[in-house]
Amino acid sequence: MRTYRKFAAFLWIFLVISLAVGFSGETALAVSYVYVDGQSFLEVQVPDTVDVTADYAQAGNRLIAEIYLDLNGNGVVDGQETIVQFAYINDGIPTLENAEGDEIPGDDDGQVNGLLLHHLELLKEDYSFSTVPMQFLVKITDQDHSVAQAILRVIPPTPGRPYIGGTVTDAGTAAPLDSIVVIAYETTLDDQRASLTDEQGRYELDVEAGDWIVYAWDLGNYYAPADSQMVSVLALDSAVVDFAMSAYPAYITGTVDSSGGNPVPGVMMVAMEAEDMCVGWTQADGFYRIGVSPGTYTIYPFFLPPGYASIPPSYPGEVVDSGATLEGKNFTLGRPTSRIEGTVTFQAGGGASGVTVSAFCVAGYYYSAITDLDGNYSLAVLPAQYMITAHLEGYDVVFPPSHIYYPVNVSSDETVTGKDFIIEPSGGGPISISGTVTYQAGGDPAPGVYVVIYNDGQDSPLGWSFAETNASGFYEFGDISLGTWLIGAYEGGYASEPSLREQTFSWGSPPATDQDFQLVVATGVTEGLEVAVPGGFCLFQNRPNPFNDATLIAYTLSNAQAERVYLRIFNVLGQEIRTLVDQQQSAGFHLVHWDGRDHRGLPVTSGIYFCQLQVGGARQTSKLVLLR
Repeated sequence: MRTYRKFAAFLWIFLVISLAVGFSGETALAVSYVYVDGQSFLEVQVPDTVDVTADYAQAGNRLIAEIYLDLNGNGVVDGQETIVQFAYINDGIPTLENAEGDEIPGDDDGQVNGLLLHHLELLKEDYSFSTVPMQFLVKITDQDHSVAQAILRVIPPTPGRPYIGGTVTDAGTAAPLDSIVVIAYETTLDDQRASLTDEQGRYELDVEAGDWIVYAWDLGNYYAPADSQMVSVLALDSAVVDFAMSAYPAYITGTVDSSGGNPVPGVMMVAMEAEDMCVGWTQADGFYRIGVSPGTYTIYPFFLPPGYASIPPSYPGEVVDSGATLEGKNFTLGRPTSRIEGTVTFQAGGGASGVTVSAFCVAGYYYSAITDLDGNYSLAVLPAQYMITAHLEGYDVVFPPSHIYYPVNVSSDETVTGKDFIIEPSGGGPISISGTVTYQAGGDPAPGVYVVIYNDGQDSPLGWSFAETNASGFYEFGDISLGTWLIGAYEGGYASEPSLREQTFSWGSPPATDQDFQLVVATGVTEGLEVAVPGGFCLFQNRPNPFNDATLIAYTLSNAQAERVYLRIFNVLGQEIRTLVDQQQSAGFHLVHWDGRDHRGLPVTSGIYFCQLQVGGARQTSKLVLLR
């Protein structure tokens, strides 16, 4: 399947499932409905093409798209899903092409009309890893904060040879186990495939000839992972690998309810021991179950819904014996009556949207919020003493001078205000892109032309931006971040020369002026434009995350990659604390170990960190959570 992708989330076993889906609405005032091919539920057989459309709240608006693999098939985002894609989508941004000929993700025809038209191709080679239907949940949020959802059920093709197949059963009863993930990994080819077992416990994996390591994993956390097995597969042959999975030696169970007594599904639950960290998720009825080994654990909910706090915050020092189930570890989530509020603005003026503001407490409380379109934020917190930070990739905090607020004491039922931040692009001073758009015939200025800038490495809504030329054909983008930006100008019935400009900003770069375009009368329109996954590199989410000692960071480099590769760790203040990679590397899959230490070899403290992969002038960033 070929698709746009700004950010992608991956299963911890590095199974990459990338899905692009469009949306359709009945009104231009707000997104009230999500349709896939005109339906809120669509089932398709691979290969196929799905035409997708959308209505935005207004022309030139932005959507946030989240794509989930619906593991329990209930059609609801309730915690039993894995997010496989996250993207920002703007009205009017088409597929672009950079200087190397690589296609840049886009979803529209360049018309700023509040409508989206996208052709989604479901290709056989992209679903060869699965033999069972996969249901995806498409959730979108419009700029007016309306939310909608659709379901896309994809039936994969019948696998050919060679393949790996078998069954997964309960080790005690020999009963078949369904919805078990079976993963195969080929070390020589740096290739991995995965599938889910059906109701008879059967699975099949379409693979290439070679030596494969195969293992089974229960996403429901009832059975411990099965030992891996090595198998050699010849061309046009098959191999049988069966698994018998045993229950965990012990369990921790409980419920998570709201202060009104209603169950809260989809909450991540953590059981932390000195040498082990186990996780689970609450079900639709609020019940959770975590499989563990015997030991002493601290149990707590993690990544709570925004604006909620847990009572109690945790259950420390809980002893779990072999063969036992520790029950009744219940939590109540309520909205705290204390708040911390403020505004984040740019140094050059104007509210900064999409900034993550976080509050940390030594008692273990952690809260975060995203600033709104005006740069305002509001954090609901429990009474305690906090450290307040603000983060937006590519920007530095210039006020307060210490970059943080600490200590911030919050009493019961108190609202602490005035915790404001000012940010500027990294490197100091506003960086800008400007130019003019004219008609080639006569050289007259072209007013009202749609100009777009795009930064694939920008981990925020500011990775897309657009403007319209004024009466003189002039446009300007001010206060943008470091990195590589692509610039295009779009007007119905015209093509532009050049078709795309590219500008890279590093520390101390001057503004990019004279980024001019000429509009030429178009001679035709290409139908069914193919959208490809952008080449270059891709940074995967670290595993495990959260972690308490060490974690693995994976990324891929394209065959064309020849520049130096940097993999760095930053703290929430934007300070570099460790360089993990600084060298040229070959194409393929790379795995790096971080032991949670800084460049001096000292262990860093618990908190949020950022991993940044830089190749040339492009960057990708992911968030890491360290819990000691």
